[in-house]
Amino acid sequence: MVAKKMNDSYDGENEKDTSYRQQRDRNNMSVRKSRAKSKLRMQKTAERITRLRGENESLSKEMTQLSKELTILKHLVKVFIETK
Repeated sequence: MVAKKMNDSYDGENEKDTSYRQQRDRNNMSVRKSRAKSKLRMQKTAERITRLRGENESLSKEMTQLSKELTILKHLVKVFIETK
């Protein structure tokens, strides 16, 4: 009778171990999935930052060029008005 109780106890422990192992496996899979998703999000953010920096540089150059053109045109208008 004592041997049977030990055997029943052992089966219960084995079920707990199996259940715990399954829980850990599910959790490990979730962690891997979460980390992969986070890594992908970070990569996309880094790519967006690079793209936006390039766009910002291009727009800054365009703004500088347009400012120069505006200065020239203002000067031409002033000269035109003065010569009238």
